[in-house]
Amino acid sequence: MNTDYSFALRTLLRISIIALAMLMLTDCKAPEQTTKDATTQRADTPPQDSILFLTITLKKDSVTKAVSAGLKDVMLVAGTMKKSRVGGVGHSASRLLVSYLDDRGSVVDSTLEDNPLEPIHEFVNEQNHYEKQYIPVWEAYLPLRVQRREALSAVRLEHWEQADSKESQKELPLRRTHIATILLRK
Repeated sequence: MNTDYSFALRTLLRISIIALAMLMLTDCKAPEQTTKDATTQRADTPPQDSILFLTITLKKDSVTKAVSAGLKDVMLVAGTMKKSRVGGVGHSASRLLVSYLDDRGSVVDSTLEDNPLEPIHEFVNEQNHYEKQYIPVWEAYLPLRVQRREALSAVRLEHWEQADSKESQKELPLRRTHIATILLRK
């Protein structure tokens, strides 16, 4: 009887090992198929409702203070955003106007974003008082997302800041400087 029990246990163990190996082999092929589907979808026309995720690298020259921009990552995902985003939350000394352009150069969508090169850090000091401090950085990433309902060909970045003056801040016009126009596809 003991040999029947050990034989059954060994058989059960062999079957479970084979089943586990088959399960692992089929799981390894699933992401490969998903990747193939994603690449064929990118080669074809994008879905009607899709979200475009962009990561842009911003660099400021320490000598000339000129800002340059380059495209780091682009990802197109099928779906819709729950709500439209209204730009940054005001944790920056200046703003960036991000304009999404079509093939003709017309603005399809635009948002005001916080400038990641000029962040304002909020903290509580030793006297338990709330403070804000501007700490400039020389390189930063700007993550963007936009609901894409038509073909986008470029992103235009413009730096917006208040003109220098001793007048009231509400009466000052915004001064804008073109940073870059980044092509999204060839």
